[in-house]
Amino acid sequence: MVKIIKNEDLPILELEIGDELKEEDYNIIRPALEEKIDKHGEVNCLVRMKEFPDFTTGAFLEDLRLALENYTDMNKIAIVGDDEKLENLSKAAVIFPGVKVENFRTKDLDAAWGWLKA
Repeated sequence: MVKIIKNEDLPILELEIGDELKEEDYNIIRPALEEKIDKHGEVNCLVRMKEFPDFTTGAFLEDLRLALENYTDMNKIAIVGDDEKLENLSKAAVIFPGVKVENFRTKDLDAAWGWLKA
């Protein structure tokens, strides 16, 4: 399950991801990201997750494809959640040069916003 949180004027795509991420969720994520890139050029992302989601194989491949197609338009990604396994996502992002990824605890949501806006 993916929910896009609307913030039209900011170059920040805010996503809330549930406990499972499926290939069809990228039918929501892809157009939202592309719209932000078209409007603002370089964008940041705030990704809220309560726990590390289960990825279907199709979702994993879509995630990789989306990242490969758009990483040059991405600046920062803030991953917000309290599951220790979420730190693995930021470690995996090193394969995309120039994209900065930071993890924040849920209680530090304001700090995540501040980092993205800086």
